[in-house]
Amino acid sequence: MGENRKLELIRDKFPEITARLNVEKDSNYENMSSQEKALFKDMFETLQKADPKLFMSLFQTITTCSEKSVQDNKIMEQNFDLKEHLQLLHNELVGQNVLFDKKLTDDVITYQPAVDNLYLNYNYLEPKDEEKYVKQAENVLEKLRSHPSKPNRKLAQCLDDEKIVFRIFKGDKMDGKCQYRKLNKEDKKRTLVINLSEGCFNRHREALGMVMAHELRHFIDGKGRPEGYQGKLPAVQEYFADAVGYKMAVNCGFDIEHYKEENRNLGQSFFSERMDYIEQLQNNDKILSAYMARQKFNESH
Repeated sequence: MGENRKLELIRDKFPEITARLNVEKDSNYENMSSQEKALFKDMFETLQKADPKLFMSLFQTITTCSEKSVQDNKIMEQNFDLKEHLQLLHNELVGQNVLFDKKLTDDVITYQPAVDNLYLNYNYLEPKDEEKYVKQAENVLEKLRSHPSKPNRKLAQCLDDEKIVFRIFKGDKMDGKCQYRKLNKEDKKRTLVINLSEGCFNRHREALGMVMAHELRHFIDGKGRPEGYQGKLPAVQEYFADAVGYKMAVNCGFDIEHYKEENRNLGQSFFSERMDYIEQLQNNDKILSAYMARQKFNESH
């Protein structure tokens, strides 16, 4: 089918397409088949190139919670406090921190369907081309989950009995994303899908451990939330991911500096301020390490 004809059909069927998505968004798009998602990906990318106005309308549709979902989320919040959940996890795995507490206070909860279950702008490698990268990622994951420190033990606990799949997508940027979803709508259990760019194994290989630790932190967070909860704290969740990810990665001896440098190179204050927070945690660890060394020296003399 030609591109012009495809665009004509999408425009003609657009009300039906949005009606279908409005039904599926309440279940985070988990009840759509792989074939439907592939069809949507094609439509989404066609509109992105050929009809920006209709593309933005479709984007708004898939990212906006229905009124029913918002009300359902607010009912869940009668027994679940997202800010308290993140603060308790941070205090347990990283320690109490005034900067994190302020970020948590300032951030505002928004509600959004899990759009990643419907669409990711990734072009995956063929399975045979993924193998060498997947092996490396598996080795990193084993180190992260095997370390005896508290943040790493928490990861191991969350991963217990979980099926894990690695997917490698094209691109030389430092990028990754964890998804916890059904691979097929018929599946009874979800699978942890760890998506990583080729760049994480080549140009940015020094950052692989930290990238994976950051993304796995999102999984730890999600495991503690109610089923179907769609609340988000867009800024503070990333600070949390960096903090816990840093602790998990540094425990295993993984490099942190390349991750910091690449985030700073993006030239955006949001990323730079998050790296400032990692540096604050690094400095705190250095002070604690020096104090413990002095204590040990004094005890031995």
